[in-house]
Amino acid sequence: MKTAFLNFFFLFFIASTLTAQTSLVGAWVCPLDQSQGYDNETIIFTEDGYYYSTLSYLNGAEYGIGPDIYLGVYEFDGSTLSIYDVKNDTRKSFPISALNGSGFQLYNKEVDQHFQYHKTGKGVLDQTQRATLLSWENYRKLGGAWKSSASILKIIPSLGIAIVRVPDNPDFFRWGHYVVDGNKLTLKEISVDEAVFYTGTITSCNRDGLTLLNDGETERFRSQGELKLDETEIMMVQQYMNMNHRLNMTAIDMIDGRQDFIWKRVDEYGNERY
Repeated sequence: MKTAFLNFFFLFFIASTLTAQTSLVGAWVCPLDQSQGYDNETIIFTEDGYYYSTLSYLNGAEYGIGPDIYLGVYEFDGSTLSIYDVKNDTRKSFPISALNGSGFQLYNKEVDQHFQYHKTGKGVLDQTQRATLLSWENYRKLGGAWKSSASILKIIPSLGIAIVRVPDNPDFFRWGHYVVDGNKLTLKEISVDEAVFYTGTITSCNRDGLTLLNDGETERFRSQGELKLDETEIMMVQQYMNMNHRLNMTAIDMIDGRQDFIWKRVDEYGNERY
């Protein structure tokens, strides 16, 4: 009986050790090359599949430079870490080696360099980190087309734009920037004042539908699948992108003190030549 118990305990210990060594759950820190202007990266992997990374700059607090934040969801199969950054809408994979209870090594092929992480604590996000993660998660999940009995929402996360249409009125058009704070959705006019014209609470959002609560009234939307824009919407989005380009070019001119021009080849009558 004693031998059987010891065998069971030994097998349990081995299984527990293997589980611990194949999990990234926890808080980790990686010192970075200070000659590149960085201090360190801290990253938290949670039990429910989320991560929150903070990239700190050398003497950042002294110069008023806040850290860069990266967050999203992750998967780990024991040798490869796959992450989806919901803030920047990017996906990356990294080989992981030498994983144990106190650290692991990550290889970044983009810079051809290994980074050593050391464990500092549990994989738990604080209230502020959770709220930030929820905001960005909702921001991405809203992307696409949604239709209720009274409204059509077309949301473009890459531009931060929400277009509002009415099913039975093709002439109705309203649009604006959309902002998500936790479960609160706010639509602001694309103008200098950025006046708010809608606020609502996201009570549910998944592949099938979206539910918004506004002034005590619930509006339920069904997903329309892939986002498709009509001619009017394409024209407005293009104008918006052109406007942003002009603003960005003006900002660059102010920074470098030089005005940049775009030249086109034309004939003697001013017609563009190819």
